Amino acid sequence: MEPSRSEVFEPVRVERADTPVMFMRAEDTPEAITSAWAEFEELVGLKGRKFFGSFDPIAKEYRVSRPAIEFYRSREVIDLLLPVA
Repeated sequence: MEPSRSEVFEPVRVERADTPVMFMRAEDTPEAITSAWAEFEELVGLKGRKFFGSFDPIAKEYRVSRPAIEFYRSREVIDLLLPVA
């Protein structure tokens, strides 16, 4: 059953194995983020890879990867991968 737009799900905590990642830092501005994505995709290629964007509020920088990852499965479903201490 597909969730309705008004439905809110409780978060689910999952344990994941460490995953090696590549990332590029960018200032948190639309221009810098767009430029970083274009450069990163050109450097590493698109075939067979998943790309994620994240924002590090402590460093105030956008990263094309980790530590907090938003994975948009659709407009209604987003996986938020966040470190939990």
